[in-house]
Amino acid sequence: DELKAFLDKNLVYEKYLLSVLEESDDFVEIGDLLKRHETLKAHHRDLQERAAEVVRLNDEYRAELQAYTKEGQDTKLKGHNEIAILQKTWEEYQLDSLTAGSSRERMLEDSAEKVLEYGKCGMAITNLYERARARSKVKQPYTADIKEQLKVLQDFVMDLSFIVAKGKQSQSQKAEAAKA
Repeated sequence: DELKAFLDKNLVYEKYLLSVLEESDDFVEIGDLLKRHETLKAHHRDLQERAAEVVRLNDEYRAELQAYTKEGQDTKLKGHNEIAILQKTWEEYQLDSLTAGSSRERMLEDSAEKVLEYGKCGMAITNLYERARARSKVKQPYTADIKEQLKVLQDFVMDLSFIVAKGKQSQSQKAEAAKA
């Protein structure tokens, strides 16, 4: 009874995920949706860590700035020069941080696009495989393995090519016989 209650409780989540899949053109399976969620969570976590690091560096540089301004009139010029150098370094770190963040975002987008392309290719291969199985006189057992599906498609295309070549050869022989 406890297992049944657990399964009933989780069935609500599965129904919700299926309704999201029905409304979305971007995801085909629940696994794709969950993978995208995990990717976004990881990306969010990375951005939060990077933001915390930037805040930490900002606080560190601010503390150094206050220490330099407290030094006296005699060291004021030297302090200003060091502040300028630290600000430049901080800006470089900030620029590096922004560059790394955008680079990471581009990598994640490229990765998501490649996963989507792979999924589309798999769907296209499976669709062609189903059509070839339906039209082929040679009955093949169903397989979900992409490599096996491609092999069946290759055999089907080779058979069709052979039939077309024989048909052309037969037509040319009939045409030659009709001329003679």
